[in-house]
Amino acid sequence: MATTRHGGDSDDVESDGDSFESLIPPTAECALRCQRFADVTGTNTAIAQTYLQDRAWNLELSVSAYFMEMDDVRSVSTGEGAAVVGGPVPNDAGEPAQDNEEPMVIDVDAIPDAKGCAEMVAKFVEQTGTNSDIAVPCLVRHNWNLESSIRTFRDGSPHRSRPPQPQLTNPARGLTTEVSTSRKRANWGSDDAPVQKKSISEDSASSTRTASSNGDGDSISRSSRNGDPAMPNLGSGDGPGNLQPTLFRLITWNIDGLDQQGIGIRTQEVVAEILRKDPDVVLLQEVVQESRDILTARLGSVYGFHFGEQAQYYTAILLKKRTVQLERSDLFPYPDSTMGRNLLTVMASWSGIPMTFMTSHLESCKEGTKERHAQLALCFQRMTAQNAVRTVLFGGDLNARETLRENDVKIAGGLPANVRDLWVEGGSRPEVRYTWDCATNVNAGALISHGKPRCRFDRLYLRPSQQQQLRFKFFGFAGIDKVPHSQRYASDHWGLMSDFEKV
Repeated sequence: MATTRHGGDSDDVESDGDSFESLIPPTAECALRCQRFADVTGTNTAIAQTYLQDRAWNLELSVSAYFMEMDDVRSVSTGEGAAVVGGPVPNDAGEPAQDNEEPMVIDVDAIPDAKGCAEMVAKFVEQTGTNSDIAVPCLVRHNWNLESSIRTFRDGSPHRSRPPQPQLTNPARGLTTEVSTSRKRANWGSDDAPVQKKSISEDSASSTRTASSNGDGDSISRSSRNGDPAMPNLGSGDGPGNLQPTLFRLITWNIDGLDQQGIGIRTQEVVAEILRKDPDVVLLQEVVQESRDILTARLGSVYGFHFGEQAQYYTAILLKKRTVQLERSDLFPYPDSTMGRNLLTVMASWSGIPMTFMTSHLESCKEGTKERHAQLALCFQRMTAQNAVRTVLFGGDLNARETLRENDVKIAGGLPANVRDLWVEGGSRPEVRYTWDCATNVNAGALISHGKPRCRFDRLYLRPSQQQQLRFKFFGFAGIDKVPHSQRYASDHWGLMSDFEKV
């Protein structure tokens, strides 16, 4: 059994027989297959390359895998029962496929060109009263036979009786909606700027759709959260239409987009971990264009994306569309940063509780120490300045040093009296202390020529509301499993995850 490179990425994997390199077609053919994949799936060539590389450039398998994964994500977003990622794919009637069913195989030769695909999707939508999210998987399963696709759909699809909605067909797949949002570069000295009305109609390639704030009120029904202590999810409410979640989960994670080694499969693992942990809000750092394309394509039907885009790598805040209602987002550039750093802030509500989410990637390295202290002080100032009715959560890669000689939090003025370090709140457990750990994370260790430094660079802070509407329940790590078929992790940082219960 020979060790080879996996799909052109630099992660080592074990494989039998021919190496992946021997299966890679010439460059021109690779480009052609990427474009073909993008035309069929409605994505782009960056996503196409990820899928094709992971499947030895087999176009049929790659397209099949893409639509299977999209079906898993869509079933999660409907709230009609949580889907198991990688489990049986539902059939056209929305029923789970039996384990003994043959896997879907796509005849690429039967796929029309991009224009033909668009025309068939339009005809399917027109004749069934659905939308492209339903049309494309049905057509793909029937090798783009329009008549067969429509007949199967009409014979048993639960979507057929859904009444047409002129604006928002489904909050989890919102195409066009009116939201109250202000997204601009804000002034550090200003208070809340006037809210601006704008119509959101996002680019289908990026799928960065903003969550609706029209009071839809739906929530995904789950009996427990994956991977950690099971918690009841739904409160009693006044009736089935008013059920509200009682457990809130947040993850903050530097996903290491600056490391180009295996970035495609590492970002896919970030997506898988987010789907497994099922957080309501995700704070990300070191997002780059390639990881952004994968994240928005894979998670765009479930989460609304807000980016702190100011440099070649940046931050993002993801809000679950069915549980978190967006109010506004703001970007606060640090005035003296030499690395393009900023504070990204989103104001929203969850289960009727006003909340503010903040994330940042503070100035790095020894030469950025003084500026990092100033940035941290500004973040704490912004936390404490929020209205007392709001619960504030601030997390990110703060590059925080904590040694006998240097303690960034103390130098920045100390932790404000009403702000809590959630690692400390969780009992200061040593096993979840070091978030950048060269002793346990091979990604981080590869960056260091000698020694095994361990640092608590990443932090998660809470400023409770005056009403104390959330009760802290749990603090732990995310992203601690290696990427499948690889010796590396999704990132050189562990993610931080925290649970709260509605009081």
